[in-house]
Amino acid sequence: MTGRGGGRWLALVAWLVPLLLFAVLPVAALLVRGVGAATGGMGAVLAAESGALVNTLGISLGATAWALGLGAPLAFLLFRTDLPLRGAFTVVFTLPSAIPAFIWGMGWLSLASPRAGYLNRMLGADVFNLYGAGGIAFVEGLSGLPLVLLAGAAALRRVDPALEEAARVCGASPLRALLSTTVPLALPSLLSGAVMVFLMAASSFGVPYLLGVSASPPTRVLTTRIYELVLLGSEDGLPRASVLASFLLLLTPLALGLTWALGRTGRVRLSAGKGVSPRVLALGAWRRWALAGVGLVAGVLVVLPLAAILLTSLQRSFGAALTWDALTLSHWSGVLWDARTLRATGRSVLLAVGAGVLV
Repeated sequence: MTGRGGGRWLALVAWLVPLLLFAVLPVAALLVRGVGAATGGMGAVLAAESGALVNTLGISLGATAWALGLGAPLAFLLFRTDLPLRGAFTVVFTLPSAIPAFIWGMGWLSLASPRAGYLNRMLGADVFNLYGAGGIAFVEGLSGLPLVLLAGAAALRRVDPALEEAARVCGASPLRALLSTTVPLALPSLLSGAVMVFLMAASSFGVPYLLGVSASPPTRVLTTRIYELVLLGSEDGLPRASVLASFLLLLTPLALGLTWALGRTGRVRLSAGKGVSPRVLALGAWRRWALAGVGLVAGVLVVLPLAAILLTSLQRSFGAALTWDALTLSHWSGVLWDARTLRATGRSVLLAVGAGVLV
């Protein structure tokens, strides 16, 4: 018994020490520094940085609206209807979760950059301008789309089909039964995914830096302001950055608490029995239109920006004429065999393996 108890204490210490070193202590140091700066006027710091704060909240809400507005209907079409190619579309729409948001920003910048963007050049006018808060929210919402889609899919798969059957017995049509029983049960999960999108967008750095700093006027958010203040390195800059980081840190427990509350209000009744699955809603005459609409959304939001990145990598210079003579592989050969690229790739692989081992 003594040996067993000692082993348990040893395992507890081995679990607590990394937690304290890598999670608790850095957060505590940040909060202490922020509170220390607050004695000199935390309210004054937040008031001075109100523009970045408002931009952060506005962009995060915009990204949440994009992800929820696209993810909710896609979840129902892909997981509760007889839409063709549902499996292929699911893979396509979850692809943004496997590719950094910064890459999607580069793709959409190639498409919607003023004057040089492919879409603006095709239309012959500066119709689209991705720089600024609107463009940042759009790209962040696209990157967060899988969070809403997969959360909705998990809820839809767990809803007891007996609920819809009961509604059908009472005379409801298949669509009305879906809207009156399944949608209310899946909505809390969809909103939980939307909350995570809000948190992801608020803490993002790459896309706001790419599309915000170069905007006219610059669109600064909390993360880019923290970077600027830390890079400045002055005696006043680091405390101000700590205040902003502490405020950003407070969003995490608030978002997690809201997600927990939504999860409690929307506990989905599990299906019972073997082989029981929800009834698939037949689209009927709308099946082709739904397939065309989902395919168009997948092509525009996912395939098109990736194709734009590939095309830009083959051009001699961005903005050059779209002709065969303007295409070249010199950029690929110059980058792939560059010593700095090889060293950076090695570091990236080493860091990824190390992070996987630690987790």
